Amino acid sequence: MELNINAPAYFKEHYGMDDEVYKFCRKAYNFFKDREYSDILHT
Repeated sequence: MELNINAPAYFKEHYGMDDEVYKFCRKAYNFFKDREYSDILHT
């Protein structure tokens, strides 16, 4: 599974993501924000 984390806020606003999923995406975004724009998490 690949999770693209470029814009988790977009998905929360448009798809009503669960708060816990949103918090995970924010933490992942903060971890990767200093890296390349297209970094992908492989889970």
